[in-house]
Amino acid sequence: MRAAAHPRRLDRFERDLLTFLLSWAPYGDPPGTDCFLQFGMSTERLRERCLQVVCTTRPTDLRDPERSLLVRAGRLLLGNSRQRVTKRDQDRSGSAGRGPGTPSD
Repeated sequence: MRAAAHPRRLDRFERDLLTFLLSWAPYGDPPGTDCFLQFGMSTERLRERCLQVVCTTRPTDLRDPERSLLVRAGRLLLGNSRQRVTKRDQDRSGSAGRGPGTPSD
């Protein structure tokens, strides 16, 4: 068995697709017009293409920044709900939980 000399890399289009999808995650699906203008495809096709990238790429084959992008997109696409992923991301940033004006009782 021969090991790969270089880790696989996502191509620019794949990175752009995943980044675009993740940037819209807190707000729901990206609008169809934005998907078409950016990538020439519908929102449904964009999600299908992102899912294809996630399901055909092994995270262990990627370097860290791309691995993180792939894992986050996988959680979004394959998780139980988008809101759960968004909540987890908010928890990491410290914006979730009790905020100003929250009663202490």
